[in-house]
Amino acid sequence: MEDNEIKQDAKNSEVVFSDILKILLKYFYLIIAAALLAAVAVFVYLRFISTPVYTATASLYVDILSEDDKAETSSINSAAAVANDYGYLLKSKKILDNVIAQLQPTDETYSSLTKKINVSLPIPHAIEISVTDRNPEYCVAVANALSSSAKQILPEYTSIQLKEIDAAVLPEKPDSNGLIKFTLLAAFLGAAVASLSIITVFLLDDRLKSAADIENRLGLSVLGIIPDIKSSRKAETKSVNRVN
Repeated sequence: MEDNEIKQDAKNSEVVFSDILKILLKYFYLIIAAALLAAVAVFVYLRFISTPVYTATASLYVDILSEDDKAETSSINSAAAVANDYGYLLKSKKILDNVIAQLQPTDETYSSLTKKINVSLPIPHAIEISVTDRNPEYCVAVANALSSSAKQILPEYTSIQLKEIDAAVLPEKPDSNGLIKFTLLAAFLGAAVASLSIITVFLLDDRLKSAADIENRLGLSVLGIIPDIKSSRKAETKSVNRVN
């Protein structure tokens, strides 16, 4: 008895799965339309509506070596540790308040400016300060002001000196906004949402539409099928009209 129930459940699952595939193929044009609509919407927004952003970068060198210990490995290792500390200190309120003071007049605040700054360590002795904003000139001004403030204020916390490697220059083009990547992602999500919507409507539809539905859902055998007389008569009438 249990084996029969298991087989029946497996059969029902197969039928449902095959029905889902059929319904997806039936409404495949809707899935493609949803994918194209989502892709076009994202493409138009990123290409023509969204405001481009720019990034300017200034770089500093962590000078930890003295004349007496230039060859000491411990000093080189210390440079890496100090550079990590500076990565944190560069976003301190004291530094950024000094930068904001140099940018007057400005509506910039400490919290808003922090979000525009990224500090990276490409090598143990170097610090890169990147500033991202919609205004390329503003990016350059902030990056250079931050570099200048760092050289003046950070040596107060340690005997290590900072030296400028490169000042920030005006970026030639805006940052990449991932146009192709996000367009493809939008197409995939559009197709996925359309497919899930179609499957949800199909699964929530509990109407009995065929003899297979009666057998699978109710477990009853179909003894006979009553033909649609109206449809048959309409078909016969059309045939007679064509002959005449």
